[in-house]
Amino acid sequence: MWREAGASYLFLSPTLFVLLLFIIGPIWFAIFLAFHKVQLLGMTLPLARPALAAQAIFVFMGSWNDFMRPLIILSDPQLFTLPLGLNSFKG
Repeated sequence: MWREAGASYLFLSPTLFVLLLFIIGPIWFAIFLAFHKVQLLGMTLPLARPALAAQAIFVFMGSWNDFMRPLIILSDPQLFTLPLGLNSFKG
């Protein structure tokens, strides 16, 4: 399941929060980190929402286009996923 969330996402998320640090400012970031962790999440998570949505789309597309796992796990052709079922119609 997590194969689609590869190394690129491990690189993108910390980079995003480092960029948010430059947007917010290092002094404010340190103050919020030390005293108001809830407010820090309330400020950084809305700013990170587009990047997290893009990651969710890429993970969904990776799992949607996965042929090998359903082919190995599912033995009944009635349980095949849509891409796998459409691939079985190819001549």
